[in-house]
Amino acid sequence: MTNSVVVDTQPGDSNLPTSERVLTTAAALFRRKGYAASTTRELAELLGIRKASLYHHIEGKEEILYQICVASLTRIIQGSSQLLRSLTSEEDLRAVIRWHVIEVAGTQDFHAVMLTEMKGLTAQHLTEVVAMRDHYQELIRAAIATCQSQGILRNDVSPKYLMLCLLNLLNWTIFWFNPGGELSAEELGNLLVSIFVEGASQSARRSEGDLPVGTLSAALAPASGAQKAAGGASQKGRKPRGNPKSVEST
Repeated sequence: MTNSVVVDTQPGDSNLPTSERVLTTAAALFRRKGYAASTTRELAELLGIRKASLYHHIEGKEEILYQICVASLTRIIQGSSQLLRSLTSEEDLRAVIRWHVIEVAGTQDFHAVMLTEMKGLTAQHLTEVVAMRDHYQELIRAAIATCQSQGILRNDVSPKYLMLCLLNLLNWTIFWFNPGGELSAEELGNLLVSIFVEGASQSARRSEGDLPVGTLSAALAPASGAQKAAGGASQKGRKPRGNPKSVEST
Protein backbone atom coordinates (compact mmCIF):
# COMPACT_ATOMS: atom_id res chain seq x y z
CA MET A 1 0.00 0.00 0.00
CA THR A 2 1.27 3.46 -0.86
CA ASN A 3 1.95 5.68 2.13
CA SER A 4 -0.97 8.02 2.60
CA VAL A 5 -1.18 11.53 3.95
CA VAL A 6 -3.87 12.36 6.50
CA VAL A 7 -4.53 16.05 6.03
CA ASP A 8 -6.43 18.93 7.52
CA THR A 9 -8.96 19.31 4.75
CA GLN A 10 -9.24 23.04 4.23
CA PRO A 11 -9.07 23.81 0.48
CA GLY A 12 -7.01 26.83 -0.46
CA ASP A 13 -4.97 26.97 2.74
CA SER A 14 -1.64 28.25 1.42
CA ASN A 15 0.04 27.43 4.74
CA LEU A 16 -0.29 23.70 4.11
CA PRO A 17 2.62 21.76 2.60
CA THR A 18 2.25 21.42 -1.18
CA SER A 19 1.57 17.68 -0.95
CA GLU A 20 -1.41 18.37 1.30
CA ARG A 21 -2.61 21.29 -0.84
CA VAL A 22 -2.61 18.92 -3.81
CA LEU A 23 -5.04 16.59 -2.02
CA THR A 24 -7.37 19.25 -0.63
CA THR A 25 -7.53 21.10 -3.96
CA ALA A 26 -8.00 17.86 -5.92
CA ALA A 27 -10.77 16.70 -3.56
CA ALA A 28 -12.68 19.94 -4.17
CA LEU A 29 -12.12 19.65 -7.92
CA PHE A 30 -13.13 15.98 -8.14
CA ARG A 31 -16.23 16.65 -6.08
CA ARG A 32 -17.26 19.58 -8.26
CA LYS A 33 -16.49 18.13 -11.71
CA GLY A 34 -16.12 14.41 -11.11
CA TYR A 35 -12.88 12.46 -11.21
CA ALA A 36 -13.11 11.43 -14.87
CA ALA A 37 -13.78 14.97 -16.10
CA SER A 38 -10.99 16.58 -14.06
CA THR A 39 -7.46 16.98 -15.41
CA THR A 40 -4.04 17.41 -13.86
CA ARG A 41 -3.68 20.60 -15.92
CA GLU A 42 -6.70 22.10 -14.14
CA LEU A 43 -5.34 20.97 -10.81
CA ALA A 44 -1.95 22.56 -11.47
CA GLU A 45 -3.65 25.84 -12.44
CA LEU A 46 -5.71 25.84 -9.25
CA LEU A 47 -2.55 25.24 -7.23
CA GLY A 48 -0.66 27.95 -9.10
CA ILE A 49 2.13 25.62 -10.19
CA ARG A 50 3.33 24.16 -13.49
CA LYS A 51 1.89 20.82 -14.53
CA ALA A 52 5.40 19.34 -14.61
CA SER A 53 5.96 20.51 -11.03
CA LEU A 54 2.82 18.68 -9.94
CA TYR A 55 4.51 15.36 -10.65
CA HIS A 56 7.15 16.07 -8.03
CA HIS A 57 4.39 15.54 -5.49
CA ILE A 58 2.22 12.85 -7.10
CA GLU A 59 2.59 9.85 -9.39
CA GLY A 60 -0.58 10.62 -11.33
CA LYS A 61 -4.25 11.50 -11.09
CA GLU A 62 -5.31 8.04 -9.93
CA GLU A 63 -2.77 8.17 -7.12
CA ILE A 64 -4.39 11.42 -5.92
CA LEU A 65 -7.82 9.77 -5.88
CA TYR A 66 -6.38 6.85 -3.93
CA GLN A 67 -4.77 9.15 -1.37
CA ILE A 68 -8.05 11.08 -0.95
CA CYS A 69 -10.01 7.87 -0.32
CA VAL A 70 -7.45 6.53 2.14
CA ALA A 71 -7.23 9.85 3.98
CA SER A 72 -11.01 10.01 4.37
CA LEU A 73 -11.35 6.47 5.71
CA THR A 74 -8.24 6.71 7.90
CA ARG A 75 -9.62 9.75 9.70
CA ILE A 76 -12.97 8.05 10.30
CA ILE A 77 -11.51 4.73 11.45
CA GLN A 78 -8.86 6.23 13.71
CA GLY A 79 -11.26 8.71 15.24
CA SER A 80 -14.04 6.25 15.99
CA SER A 81 -12.30 2.92 16.71
CA GLN A 82 -11.82 3.47 20.44
CA LEU A 83 -15.34 4.84 20.85
CA LEU A 84 -16.81 1.85 19.03
CA ARG A 85 -14.78 -0.82 20.80
CA SER A 86 -15.61 0.57 24.25
CA LEU A 87 -19.29 1.17 23.53
CA THR A 88 -21.45 0.02 26.46
CA SER A 89 -24.38 2.44 26.64
CA GLU A 90 -26.89 4.39 24.60
CA GLU A 91 -24.94 7.56 25.30
CA ASP A 92 -21.82 5.92 23.84
CA LEU A 93 -23.78 5.11 20.67
CA ARG A 94 -25.04 8.68 20.49
CA ALA A 95 -21.46 9.95 20.87
CA VAL A 96 -20.23 7.75 17.99
CA ILE A 97 -22.98 8.93 15.63
CA ARG A 98 -22.46 12.55 16.61
CA TRP A 99 -18.71 12.24 16.08
CA HIS A 100 -19.16 10.70 12.61
CA VAL A 101 -21.49 13.49 11.49
CA ILE A 102 -19.18 16.25 12.69
CA GLU A 103 -16.15 14.58 11.12
CA VAL A 104 -17.63 14.09 7.64
CA ALA A 105 -19.29 17.52 7.72
CA GLY A 106 -15.84 19.02 8.23
CA THR A 107 -14.26 16.94 5.46
CA GLN A 108 -17.05 17.00 2.89
CA ASP A 109 -14.89 17.07 -0.23
CA PHE A 110 -12.77 14.11 0.85
CA HIS A 111 -15.67 12.01 2.04
CA ALA A 112 -17.90 12.78 -0.96
CA VAL A 113 -15.13 11.86 -3.38
CA MET A 114 -14.42 8.63 -1.50
CA LEU A 115 -18.09 7.65 -1.67
CA THR A 116 -18.78 8.54 -5.30
CA GLU A 117 -15.48 8.33 -7.16
CA MET A 118 -13.70 5.24 -5.80
CA LYS A 119 -14.85 3.42 -8.92
CA GLY A 120 -12.07 5.28 -10.74
CA LEU A 121 -9.36 3.47 -8.78
CA THR A 122 -7.18 0.69 -10.16
CA ALA A 123 -8.14 -2.83 -9.11
CA GLN A 124 -5.44 -3.01 -6.44
CA HIS A 125 -6.21 0.38 -4.96
CA LEU A 126 -9.96 -0.28 -5.07
CA THR A 127 -9.46 -3.54 -3.18
CA GLU A 128 -7.52 -1.72 -0.45
CA VAL A 129 -10.05 1.08 -0.11
CA VAL A 130 -13.02 -1.31 -0.04
CA ALA A 131 -11.26 -3.33 2.67
CA MET A 132 -10.92 -0.15 4.77
CA ARG A 133 -14.57 0.71 4.20
CA ASP A 134 -15.65 -2.82 5.12
CA HIS A 135 -13.55 -2.69 8.28
CA TYR A 136 -15.36 0.44 9.41
CA GLN A 137 -18.72 -1.08 8.56
CA GLU A 138 -17.87 -4.12 10.68
CA LEU A 139 -16.96 -1.89 13.63
CA ILE A 140 -20.37 -0.22 13.34
CA ARG A 141 -22.18 -3.56 12.91
CA ALA A 142 -20.49 -5.03 15.99
CA ALA A 143 -21.35 -1.95 18.05
CA ILE A 144 -24.99 -2.18 16.98
CA ALA A 145 -25.06 -5.90 17.85
CA THR A 146 -23.71 -5.01 21.31
CA CYS A 147 -26.49 -2.44 21.74
CA GLN A 148 -29.06 -5.04 20.70
CA SER A 149 -27.74 -7.57 23.22
CA GLN A 150 -28.05 -4.96 25.95
CA GLY A 151 -31.59 -4.01 25.03
CA ILE A 152 -30.65 -0.55 23.78
CA LEU A 153 -31.69 -1.20 20.18
CA ARG A 154 -34.46 -3.36 18.76
CA ASN A 155 -33.43 -6.94 17.93
CA ASP A 156 -36.05 -7.80 15.32
CA VAL A 157 -33.77 -6.37 12.61
CA SER A 158 -30.37 -7.82 11.73
CA PRO A 159 -27.47 -5.63 12.94
CA LYS A 160 -26.24 -5.69 9.35
CA TYR A 161 -29.35 -3.86 8.13
CA LEU A 162 -29.35 -1.40 11.01
CA MET A 163 -25.70 -0.68 10.21
CA LEU A 164 -26.48 -0.08 6.55
CA CYS A 165 -29.43 2.17 7.44
CA LEU A 166 -27.30 4.17 9.85
CA LEU A 167 -24.40 4.67 7.45
CA ASN A 168 -26.75 5.58 4.63
CA LEU A 169 -28.31 8.22 6.90
CA LEU A 170 -24.93 9.59 8.01
CA ASN A 171 -22.86 9.42 4.82
CA TRP A 172 -25.27 10.80 2.28
CA THR A 173 -26.29 13.71 4.46
CA ILE A 174 -23.10 15.49 3.39
CA PHE A 175 -24.47 15.97 -0.11
CA TRP A 176 -27.12 18.40 1.11
CA PHE A 177 -25.56 19.72 4.30
CA ASN A 178 -24.49 23.36 4.01
CA PRO A 179 -21.90 24.42 6.63
CA GLY A 180 -23.16 27.99 6.32
CA GLY A 181 -26.82 27.02 6.52
CA GLU A 182 -29.37 26.90 9.32
CA LEU A 183 -27.91 23.83 11.02
CA SER A 184 -24.40 23.61 12.43
CA ALA A 185 -22.57 20.29 12.19
CA GLU A 186 -23.22 19.73 15.90
CA GLU A 187 -26.94 20.41 15.51
CA LEU A 188 -27.10 18.10 12.50
CA GLY A 189 -25.34 15.42 14.55
CA ASN A 190 -27.89 15.75 17.34
CA LEU A 191 -30.74 15.55 14.84
CA LEU A 192 -29.46 12.37 13.20
CA VAL A 193 -28.66 10.84 16.59
CA SER A 194 -32.28 11.37 17.59
CA ILE A 195 -33.68 10.01 14.32
CA PHE A 196 -31.65 6.80 14.42
CA VAL A 197 -31.39 5.97 18.12
CA GLU A 198 -35.02 6.74 18.93
CA GLY A 199 -36.29 5.16 15.72
CA ALA A 200 -34.33 1.94 16.27
CA SER A 201 -34.80 1.76 20.03
CA GLN A 202 -36.60 -1.03 21.85
CA SER A 203 -39.26 1.47 22.94
CA ALA A 204 -39.96 2.36 19.29
CA ARG A 205 -40.40 -1.32 18.53
CA ARG A 206 -42.76 -1.80 21.48
CA SER A 207 -44.86 1.15 20.34
CA GLU A 208 -45.54 -0.64 17.06
CA GLY A 209 -47.27 -3.33 19.08
CA ASP A 210 -47.89 -6.00 16.47
CA LEU A 211 -44.39 -6.54 15.10
CA PRO A 212 -43.13 -9.95 16.36
CA VAL A 213 -39.42 -10.77 16.64
CA GLY A 214 -38.00 -11.73 13.26
CA THR A 215 -40.71 -10.13 11.14
CA LEU A 216 -38.50 -7.45 9.61
CA SER A 217 -35.54 -9.80 9.21
CA ALA A 218 -37.79 -12.23 7.36
CA ALA A 219 -39.18 -9.44 5.21
CA LEU A 220 -35.67 -8.38 4.24
CA ALA A 221 -34.52 -11.91 3.39
CA PRO A 222 -34.18 -12.84 -0.32
CA ALA A 223 -37.30 -14.40 -1.79
CA SER A 224 -37.28 -18.17 -2.27
CA GLY A 225 -37.65 -19.75 -5.69
CA ALA A 226 -41.27 -20.60 -4.96
CA GLN A 227 -42.01 -17.05 -3.80
CA LYS A 228 -40.43 -15.59 -6.93
CA ALA A 229 -42.44 -17.97 -9.11
CA ALA A 230 -45.66 -17.07 -7.30
CA GLY A 231 -44.88 -13.39 -7.61
CA GLY A 232 -44.20 -13.72 -11.31
CA ALA A 233 -47.39 -15.72 -11.86
CA SER A 234 -49.46 -13.09 -10.10
CA GLN A 235 -48.30 -10.52 -12.63
CA LYS A 236 -49.33 -12.55 -15.67
CA GLY A 237 -52.37 -11.27 -17.47
CA ARG A 238 -52.16 -7.83 -15.92
CA LYS A 239 -52.13 -4.89 -18.28
CA PRO A 240 -49.54 -2.22 -17.54
CA ARG A 241 -50.96 1.09 -16.45
CA GLY A 242 -49.67 4.27 -18.03
CA ASN A 243 -46.90 4.66 -20.56
CA PRO A 244 -43.97 2.31 -19.75
CA LYS A 245 -41.57 4.66 -21.48
CA SER A 246 -42.41 7.42 -19.04
CA VAL A 247 -41.19 5.41 -16.03
CA GLU A 248 -37.77 6.56 -14.80
CA SER A 249 -35.40 4.37 -12.82
CA THR A 250 -34.16 5.66 -9.50
